[in-house]
Amino acid sequence: MRFLRLDADGNIGCRKSKVVR
Repeated sequence: MRFLRLDADGNIGCRKSKVVR
């Protein structure tokens, strides 16, 4: 669920989400 939210914000956000997770 969080992945989809970050993805919608922008591809860069998705990468940051992986680092945080």
